[in-house]
Amino acid sequence: MSDKISQELINKVIQQTDIIEIISSYIKLQKKGQNYQAICPFHKDNNPSMVISPAKKFYKCFSCNESGNVIDFVKNYENINFVEAIKKLALKLGLDVGFLKNFNSKPKFSSYQLKLFEINLHASKFFSAVLNNKVGIDAKKYLLSRKISEKEIAYWEIGFSFKESGLKDHLIQVGFKIEEIIDSGILKVFDTNIKDVFVNRLMFPIKNEDGHIIGFSGRVINQNDSPKYLNTFETKIFKKSELAFNFNNAKNEIKRNDEIIILEGFMDVISLNRAEIKNSVAIMGTSLSDFQVDLFKKITKNFVLFLDGDEPGVRAALKAACKLMDLGINVKIIDNDSNLDPDELINKFGAKKIRELIDKSQHPIDFAINYFSRKLDLNDQIGLEQFMKEIKNILIHIRGEIFQAKAISKISKILNLNEDTVRNSIDVRSNALKTEFKKSENFNFKEELPKNNLSNEIKTLKSYRFAEESIIYYLVNNRDKLDYLEDNLNLINNSNNKKLINKIIEIYRVHNLEPGQPEEIKKYLSDESKSAKLINQFDKIINETNYFFLKSVLSNHGLEDSLSILETKKIEDNNKSYLKKMEATSDLALKENYNKIIEKNYIEVIKLRKKREKK
Repeated sequence: MSDKISQELINKVIQQTDIIEIISSYIKLQKKGQNYQAICPFHKDNNPSMVISPAKKFYKCFSCNESGNVIDFVKNYENINFVEAIKKLALKLGLDVGFLKNFNSKPKFSSYQLKLFEINLHASKFFSAVLNNKVGIDAKKYLLSRKISEKEIAYWEIGFSFKESGLKDHLIQVGFKIEEIIDSGILKVFDTNIKDVFVNRLMFPIKNEDGHIIGFSGRVINQNDSPKYLNTFETKIFKKSELAFNFNNAKNEIKRNDEIIILEGFMDVISLNRAEIKNSVAIMGTSLSDFQVDLFKKITKNFVLFLDGDEPGVRAALKAACKLMDLGINVKIIDNDSNLDPDELINKFGAKKIRELIDKSQHPIDFAINYFSRKLDLNDQIGLEQFMKEIKNILIHIRGEIFQAKAISKISKILNLNEDTVRNSIDVRSNALKTEFKKSENFNFKEELPKNNLSNEIKTLKSYRFAEESIIYYLVNNRDKLDYLEDNLNLINNSNNKKLINKIIEIYRVHNLEPGQPEEIKKYLSDESKSAKLINQFDKIINETNYFFLKSVLSNHGLEDSLSILETKKIEDNNKSYLKKMEATSDLALKENYNKIIEKNYIEVIKLRKKREKK
């Protein structure tokens, strides 16, 4: 068989696959005449907006416009690439797709990481067996007392670690080396002895977004034991900043609801899941890392923070909210003033209470005003000053004057003061703020940005255009950075160039094409509808001298430098936008916020330029 995915195979998969059978295995369908209807899984849909036609082998959502054939549905629903979707469906049909092994892109995990996943999987099954043994009777009773049913125990793969269970011997008998088991975090060297890390604890497997077990969290069943929770220590696959309990299960619900609920602990997630709230994850603590934010925002830009209601939880929520607002993410905070965590709230008051709290989640500034007005004595000078300081710290992270104006109006009502007094109080609250802003005004960011004259503008635009074209030229002659380029597509400004890069990557993957064959790439581009513009652009890049001009002004690290130039452009465009906002507002706090962002961006631009110069 050919080592390329032929159009014939693609057509065969589409025509021979029962699209109704496949889609109904993911979502509930309802027959409507000759077609079927469904709640669309790709956006927050309340009424069935998706129509599936068995005759046309096609689906379309009339709300979000998501559409395609059965391959597209599997690809989009499971968040996998085109080749993986074809392979999955072809195997169901019993077609020979052994040749598709050649299409695997660079493995996401090393062979050693996969080995550690395997060890954890065997350990998890072992823990489950122990829980269902007579030595696990007390642990099982404890789970049932926490309202965790047998069905939930199986779903979450909960187990039990017993002191003399023989886990080490079992894993060695399976075929793993002692060094590998230690590296997985299951065993640890204590002095000269090798011992189990988890002893007499309920075991909750923690999985990554792909469903691999990366480690465990062990909970005591004897309240006198400590610590209450013990997590796997840092390993090659278990990083505290990368934990997102239940994300592998919740991805599609998060996408469907276009919202993610962020909790502290896995017990909170288990309880919310029981209440049919299935778009929640636990970050296993209160600190929201950059990795977690990047992971979540791939699916939604709407975050709801549901951390504990004590002061550390509130501080953590506000800190996370400020970080998210700076990134342009819509964020709300649940006002949980009960001093109970979400798991305890559900067990005490039921699912209705949790839903009410979620429905009443607040913008961070509203949350801060409500929380600190309850906590602080606003009739006392020290309490009032602390209140204004806390509010100002949130206000400077808010984009747009409407929310700021609403906040000032709300504060004025709480304090029984007119709005101008409140606004002036916030603006001149700190002499240090005024001094700091005065200093930063002396630093003229406008001078550091390209001067706004025609010749400089043309030169700048040319360098960006050449950077994009050089990336395409590189891609035609190399296929070793497909994933890397895909991850950086957001830097490409020209829509035709972006489409062209996407298409070339797809051609490499689908047709297993070797690099350095522009005519072959052009042939496959010609097969696409509405391809004339792309082919013209492709010919221009391949045949004209633009790339060679660019090559003469770039270092030997052409691809990295090109992406760096485009990243610089994106940052400078942001700075121009913030400069306009700074000039348009008279609000000192806003000016300070914009100025900080510009300064941070400018430092990043300098770093990028220096990095290119060093090469």
